Amino acid sequence: GDRRHPGVADRIEWRVGAVGNLPFIDREVDLAFCLEVVEHVSLEAAIMRDLARITRDLLIVSTPNGALPVVFHDTALPFCHWLPLPLRNAYATLFGRRQMQGGNRFWRPRRMADALRDFERVSAFLQYKTYLDYKKAQAEVASPFVSRPFRAVSMKPAYYSMVSRLGPYSFYCLPNLASVWQRRDAH
Repeated sequence: GDRRHPGVADRIEWRVGAVGNLPFIDREVDLAFCLEVVEHVSLEAAIMRDLARITRDLLIVSTPNGALPVVFHDTALPFCHWLPLPLRNAYATLFGRRQMQGGNRFWRPRRMADALRDFERVSAFLQYKTYLDYKKAQAEVASPFVSRPFRAVSMKPAYYSMVSRLGPYSFYCLPNLASVWQRRDAH
């Protein structure tokens, strides 16, 4: 057997391609994952439409939310990612974060939904059906290396709890557009 992929090597077909021109026929895959990729490629709807094109049923996408004033995936400087690239570079340089400014293109919720018009978002909170499902999953993977006092000072649980009250609209307020999308005619 293949040591790199024990037990699954005979079920994997590797293909190399670029998002926007993926080497698959229409609806060839049941499930497609695109995790933390599109922000490095483009804001063109064709990128999302290509992912949708190859997907028969479910598409899972995760990318930072460009609608929020701070993106931690980049410089973490307020409003930096909203500026034209030359100003972004100057702003990042001013605060010693130029090396973190990668020229990323951050998707906004409405743009993503518009590009995936043949799909509906079936997750209400990140990639989970509910906030309670999210909390349960987080509890199951809680790191024993993070002390309780450190976790207690984080604003993330309070923010997530507050935003979760928006249900499916939490998509617009979360730092990541992690979502499960299902093709409308697949169910």
